[in-house]
Amino acid sequence: MKSRILSILILALLLLNALHVRKISTATSPDGQWLCVQGSGAPAQFGDYYSASDGGDTYYSFYIEVPPGTSVLDIDIFDPDVGLGGSGEVPLNRDRRRGGSWDTSTKYTLYDPSGTEVISVIGDSTGPAGSDGVWWDFYEVSNPASGIWELRIDSSSAVTTGNDINYFGLRANGLNIYAYRISVGTNPSLSRKYDLYLYVHKGCQFSVREWDWDSDSSGSQGFIRVTSPSGRFSVEYDDSDLSPNAAWNSHTISGWTYDKESDDYGLWHFEVNITYYGRGGNYGVVEAYDFEGNPIKIYLPSDTGGPPSKPTLSKECTVISGPDPPNVGVTSTVEVRVEVSNPTSQTLNSVSVVDYVSSDVAWEDALTTTQGAASYDPGTGRIDWNIGSLSPGSSAEMSYRVSVTPSSSDQQLSINLPPGPQGTKASYTSPVTSLSETIGPICNLKLTSSPAEIKQLHLRDSYSLKTSKGSSSLSESILNGESSTWTQTPAFAADLNVEGDITVLLYIVPHRSFFFILVFYPDVRVTLSYDGNSYTSTIYDITSAGWYTFSFPGITNIPQGSSITLTVEVLPDGIFNWRPWVEIYYNSQTYDSRVEIPTSSYVDVEWVKTYDSSNVERSTFSTGETVVVRAKVNDPFGSGDIAGAWITVYFPDHTKAVDNQPMSVETVDPSTPSLYKIFRYDYSIPLTAPTGTYLIVVVANETNGVFSSYSTTITVVLGGVMFEPNQSFSAPAGSNVTYNVYVFNTGQASDVFDLGETANQTVGVDIWLDVDWLGGGDVHIAYDADGDGVWEAVYADANANGKPDVSVASNSNVTLIVTVILPSTVSG
Repeated sequence: MKSRILSILILALLLLNALHVRKISTATSPDGQWLCVQGSGAPAQFGDYYSASDGGDTYYSFYIEVPPGTSVLDIDIFDPDVGLGGSGEVPLNRDRRRGGSWDTSTKYTLYDPSGTEVISVIGDSTGPAGSDGVWWDFYEVSNPASGIWELRIDSSSAVTTGNDINYFGLRANGLNIYAYRISVGTNPSLSRKYDLYLYVHKGCQFSVREWDWDSDSSGSQGFIRVTSPSGRFSVEYDDSDLSPNAAWNSHTISGWTYDKESDDYGLWHFEVNITYYGRGGNYGVVEAYDFEGNPIKIYLPSDTGGPPSKPTLSKECTVISGPDPPNVGVTSTVEVRVEVSNPTSQTLNSVSVVDYVSSDVAWEDALTTTQGAASYDPGTGRIDWNIGSLSPGSSAEMSYRVSVTPSSSDQQLSINLPPGPQGTKASYTSPVTSLSETIGPICNLKLTSSPAEIKQLHLRDSYSLKTSKGSSSLSESILNGESSTWTQTPAFAADLNVEGDITVLLYIVPHRSFFFILVFYPDVRVTLSYDGNSYTSTIYDITSAGWYTFSFPGITNIPQGSSITLTVEVLPDGIFNWRPWVEIYYNSQTYDSRVEIPTSSYVDVEWVKTYDSSNVERSTFSTGETVVVRAKVNDPFGSGDIAGAWITVYFPDHTKAVDNQPMSVETVDPSTPSLYKIFRYDYSIPLTAPTGTYLIVVVANETNGVFSSYSTTITVVLGGVMFEPNQSFSAPAGSNVTYNVYVFNTGQASDVFDLGETANQTVGVDIWLDVDWLGGGDVHIAYDADGDGVWEAVYADANANGKPDVSVASNSNVTLIVTVILPSTVSG
């Protein structure tokens, strides 16, 4: 059966089928990247803290994930002996003897998921036979019990008192292996690199801890590097950062999440490079901890050398309406997207997400999911999203909207609650253990309101104050007892809020005077005036040329239409003709004497609106249409201070349809002073463009680079058939109006028609299939409460794409009943 598209008023939807690739990972110690343990007789300062009798004196545990249906559990150990190869071991960077003879043993013990011991093998200088320098078959069983199998590797005092070094490798064909701490090392004159992977799935930071890297010794001891899954964040620790002899050192990794993006969770590349130094080999221990102090799983790489696959949780937000960053007293609407991803080869069952909305924002609904159902509790701010099962290689997304209205500049507003009991987290039933596992809580999203910027009015020629610097230096000579005045032009086109002290910076060259043994230096008073208000600041005895700052506290607002007047005066001083005076340098790039005003009142994109080619304001467009985008940009310093505006349009998948293109000036405010410019950009939607929600971002800036951004969205639908009432009608507010739409299928096969709608104001839209003449009653298809094109309820969805539809047989027709529900406030 084919699918076609039908539009009621305006319609559009595109069906996408996602293909997912199953990933299978096999954990192994790559050749040469051999792990190591030392006999308990080697003191902790020799590098193996946990095996040493004066350290942890315990074993290392490696955990093997065995999912249900695993046909064979096959565990191999590389070179499990301790010195079976004799003197040939050391140059191959394997086992190393301390003292006159090999005296160390290692015990390998395997436990099944119930904790029952399955097999135990001792490795020493005599065996296991045939195990030296090869992958040795430690254990193999068909149809193993699912769950976590534990392999303990023990050279503590419970097993040996020797002090030799045992290098070994691990692999479990087709299965993941992880540990919480790993001992590493290299023999004299050699170095070794390890590729490990940290499963980071919660918090805004984590830490890596390492033992006894001997960074206080001569030469280089290697490095430790951690890199996020995306590769956009990486940090490296070298000799100056790593631990000295017999000491732990911890390194906190933070700054890899962003205010609007809490992602890059998953398997972090944990590169460990350890190098010998002059006194011998080098050995140490590495481990990692999350923000709550819990150990982080360290995975061995897969057979291909990359990370295994683990579930992740991420979220991001986008300002879709209003200024970005938000302005004081102005509301911005934010869309939040939360995604759970399952890149593994196993189905995750009972997947659910809990999220909390902060009290810093207001709930705006628009709660949708690509899978499962979600609900919001306005009393607690809690969102519950029940996904159900998440198949291998797939992901699910939830989105919702909130609004923010800052009360002050540079105010940080949390969208979600930070990591903790109410942080965003997901849970699922582990396909390995059948127990519930949790990922998260992840870092919360935040927005920061527009900061206070320093706006400058420069002393210019013609005794003016302007927002731009001059190009040629001028000097103003002000004699004793006299003054000079500069006045702002144009006047403020809107009220200006002042957030802090206004300062006047003047480059002053003083000219002192002498009368016998008396020396007189100039005293300079600056008066700042506007709208009948005057403030003064004085600096006495200016002795040398340079920059001088005059401060004016207490000013909070300068009203629209006012101009700042700056008067610089040399106070009377001296005797007779011996009186000091000054020169003021200004009007140049270097000597830019100026007024500096801390304010969040600067260039502001007030709105962005979209129109069709007939100049009708709309938010829904069909492929092939042209969208006229207009943006109104205000500036309290005058429209002449607006340098320009640029537009970026994003496709529904967040790639760019239009990339930072300049907009043309369509209108300039004719008033005096002039406040705004209206910019325009025409975007032609390609016929092959994807359908969905497009984000439009307009950025405008001032002559000094300060910028403002505003966002809006449009809905793009497939160009289809538009059905409207074939006559006008009148109806009172609060009533219902019903009309029919007749859909004919003249094709040779049955079709499914997706239905969409739009309205030019807020009305309810209800759609039914007329079949009561068959005796069964009409069939409810869909309902939209406010005519915004987003269905509150979908009752008929034959092609399972989340959109209402109607099926029409070949050479047949159906009748749709469209009811427009007029609210009590409707007009026109």
